[in-house]
Amino acid sequence: DTTLKAFYHYTTSTATWIAIASEVNGRLKFKRIKSTDVLATVLAAEKVAGGNTKYVLDTSTLYEINGAITVDLPIDLNNAYIIGLDANQDKLVKTSGNLFDGALGGSVKNITIQVSGGGSVFNLSGTAAQSLLFRDCIVDTCSNVGTINGFGLVFFAVIQYIGNTTGITYTNITRLLLSNTAWFGNN
Repeated sequence: DTTLKAFYHYTTSTATWIAIASEVNGRLKFKRIKSTDVLATVLAAEKVAGGNTKYVLDTSTLYEINGAITVDLPIDLNNAYIIGLDANQDKLVKTSGNLFDGALGGSVKNITIQVSGGGSVFNLSGTAAQSLLFRDCIVDTCSNVGTINGFGLVFFAVIQYIGNTTGITYTNITRLLLSNTAWFGNN
């Protein structure tokens, strides 16, 4: 069914067609951000929430990164989820200033991060109630990976650091879990 975007199967016992899946009533808190999108349009509500100085993501919303996305403002994770499907193709790029900035955690998975121009990937200072999960990512040619301070849980797993100038500093983290992180000699 192309109108409802659903697949059906026929049940002979009741002589009816039963829907298998449908995108019409799918995930309500989801945004796909494509490399061809105009950020001011697709993230208009997030920009307004950040007072036009940063993107404050919608809590518990999944933001799918599709392609290379160059952001012009910092991102406040606000307990949202950022995910790519292929870390070699799905990238968040910031040419100046910090990328992730704020006091709330969230989850970032399966993307490449590139921050140049003196900015940091992380400039996060939160409370013990906050968690940050950073998985299956590549941090590539960044001026500064940054700082994370005061979080209750910070979990980094399967992270590859390549060609970064300055590393990361963790302070006052209640539970810091690092698993399978690789720093190459050019960091």
